[in-house]
Amino acid sequence: MRPTIPHRLDRRPSSRIDTPTPAVYPYEVTALLERGWWVLHVADLDVRGVAATLAEVRSAAELLLARALDAPVGSVPMTISVVRFTRGSLIRSRW
Repeated sequence: MRPTIPHRLDRRPSSRIDTPTPAVYPYEVTALLERGWWVLHVADLDVRGVAATLAEVRSAAELLLARALDAPVGSVPMTISVVRFTRGSLIRSRW
């Protein structure tokens, strides 16, 4: 009698395979003021979010990255670039 060898397809595939893992390097979050809302964009993950005020940008970015990566809020390293357009100039700042 031949021994039964379990087949690899008998195991359920993990749902976390397609989930990107948090990176070691910080994610770059760009915040741009558009029609009174701060629009957040993370190009590496191609995700977007919004914040009502500049003071809310950091917490909204932390929540956006946490949801995109299925990680605890505040555990994903990031840098935020704030882009503001004024008359005749462009102001970029980072924090």
